[in-house]
Amino acid sequence: MKRLWLLSGLLCLLTACGSKDPTADLTVYVNRLQKQTPPATSLLAAFHFRAANHFNGQLAHSPFPQTSDSVNSALLAKPPLERYPIDVLHLLGIVLQGAKTFAVIQTPDLKIFQVQQGDLMGNHFGRITLITAYSLSLIEPADPTSGLANPQTITLHLKAS
Repeated sequence: MKRLWLLSGLLCLLTACGSKDPTADLTVYVNRLQKQTPPATSLLAAFHFRAANHFNGQLAHSPFPQTSDSVNSALLAKPPLERYPIDVLHLLGIVLQGAKTFAVIQTPDLKIFQVQQGDLMGNHFGRITLITAYSLSLIEPADPTSGLANPQTITLHLKAS
C-alpha cells in the first residue's frame, strides 16, 4: 500500500511539471528579449576616435634611430675578421695539421674563426704573413688616411692559460 501511495505521488508530480510544448519557456524568453528596445547609445559611440596621422618623412621626425645604410652595408659586406681592429681580436690557439698551420681567432662577439697564412685580418687590411707555434704575425699596409705612413708588422701571441 505504501508503494502505491508513493507511485501515485510521483506520477502526480511528473504530470504537473510536464507540458505539451517542451520549448515553451524558451520561446517566451526569446519573445521577451525581442520586444526589448536596444539602448540609445551604440557601443561605437562610447569610444572617441581620432583622425589617423599619416607619417611623412620630410615633415615629421622619425621615432626610429637614423643610421647610415651605406656604412652599415659596407661593414657587413666585409668578412667577419675584417670588421674589427686587430687589438680586439684574440689568438686562441695554433693548429698544426700535417704541413699546414692554422690559427684560431676569436672576435669580440665570441665567434671563432680559423685563419691561415695569406688571409686578411683586421679593419686595416692586414695580411697574415707568419704563423708559428706560439704567435701570428701580419702586416698592415701604409694608409695615409688613417695616419699609418709605413707598413706595420703586428704580432699576436698565445696567452698562457
